[in-house]
Amino acid sequence: MPNLVVDFPFQQIRDLASRSRLALDRKRQAIQQTLGMVVKNLVLDAFNVKSHGGRGADGITWLPDKPSTAKAKHSSVIGVNTRQMIDSLQVTAGGSESGSSGNVPDIVVAFTATHSVYFDQDRQLLPEEMPDQWARAIEQPVQDWMQATVQAEVDRQI
Repeated sequence: MPNLVVDFPFQQIRDLASRSRLALDRKRQAIQQTLGMVVKNLVLDAFNVKSHGGRGADGITWLPDKPSTAKAKHSSVIGVNTRQMIDSLQVTAGGSESGSSGNVPDIVVAFTATHSVYFDQDRQLLPEEMPDQWARAIEQPVQDWMQATVQAEVDRQI
């Protein structure tokens, strides 16, 4: 009886997968930093929209300043007196705090100005969960980066 025997290179595929994973791990911090900057820009854009009375892409709106506050600071822009709040926005890749899963989160975004805690009580600075629009904005760069990294390993194999 005739047989067809296909010698499939499973070990080669396992080796390639292992090398791809190592390559992804080596480049992880770089992509975290890049994505951190993308998220920071999304947060700053939303802050700017909200500070001018609009709804940010994060779905959040802020109450306007009291008329006496706006008059005292000579501006109707919400949350911006000295730029201290905006300038305090920090992004950390591979943060030191544990995420909800107990793992170290990949990216931590925080306003670090002392008064940000008080500001956030009346005007939410950051969304509680990643907005879909923001997730879509970072999804493509992640996919492109992963594909390029794996493809580079495949090309080295060939």
